[in-house]
Amino acid sequence: MKKYQSGFSLIELLFAGALFVVFATGVIEVLISGLNMDRVSEETMLATEYARQGEEAVRFMSAKNFDDIVPILTTGIEDANGLISFSGTDNLYEKYRRTITVEEVMRDAEGNINEESGTIDPDTRKVITTVSWNITPSRPNTVVLQTYLTRFK
Repeated sequence: MKKYQSGFSLIELLFAGALFVVFATGVIEVLISGLNMDRVSEETMLATEYARQGEEAVRFMSAKNFDDIVPILTTGIEDANGLISFSGTDNLYEKYRRTITVEEVMRDAEGNINEESGTIDPDTRKVITTVSWNITPSRPNTVVLQTYLTRFK
């Protein structure tokens, strides 16, 4: 008659260990991916707020004097004692680089904005605010906001 030994064999232990490693690796990967997505979301939110801040600065400038909002390729914003103006080529806040572009707007015969052809509307400007940063050295990211400003009469 055979006697049965209690406990686990070496093969059973190796199989259980390998199974644990596979599941643990999957769980760790999900956790790391979730943390990375959370960080990217937070960075995107900060970049969007920085872009909105630039948009609002240009809106404030246009409310004071619309003629100061001239077409310009890329610029930054300067706040000198409450006097906001275009300055330089960009702004840098921590790792976020903001540029603002102001373009003329064309309208067709019906008065609709037409990007391709039409008559230049001297009372409307297109403002494009771009914030760029690197999530990692090899992974850049960008937020672009676009709005139209009209001379208030």
